[in-house]
Amino acid sequence: AAITTGNCNTAIGYNALCSYTSGGVTAIGVNALKSLTTGTDNVAIGENAGAALTVNPGNTLVGDTAASNLTGCYNTYSGYVTANCATTGNYNVAIGSGAFAASTVTTSSAVTAVGQGALKNTSGVGGACTVAIGTNAGCNNTTGTCNVFIGHLSGSNLTTGLQNVIID
Repeated sequence: AAITTGNCNTAIGYNALCSYTSGGVTAIGVNALKSLTTGTDNVAIGENAGAALTVNPGNTLVGDTAASNLTGCYNTYSGYVTANCATTGNYNVAIGSGAFAASTVTTSSAVTAVGQGALKNTSGVGGACTVAIGTNAGCNNTTGTCNVFIGHLSGSNLTTGLQNVIID
């Protein structure tokens, strides 16, 4: 790591935290938080975890390629390729392999996706204020907002609806 200033940082892995100049960050894995310059209170564990994050604080990113394109703040993403295409969303939680993955989300906030593939195809500003719990819950929700999906494949056919509660 090329840290030249700052306190209380941990960087393990090639290019981990290589642009950082502040304090209070942990990056473990090849390219983990490699673009971060000043965002504090971030944790990234896994190859390419948080690789695009530059200045925003408060993210916890665990898993290979977890949130690799993220520039938002106060997100928690855990799992292989979890939220790997999410960009500027804030206050989101995604847990499970592929949860919120392949999503081309640009500004969604307050999203909770728990389970393998939950909300995996959300796009644009879709999914805001949405909760999906279960394997592939809400997996085809593209632009629908303020929905609740609970159960395996619950709401998997819904693409654009809003304010729905689906329990399977």
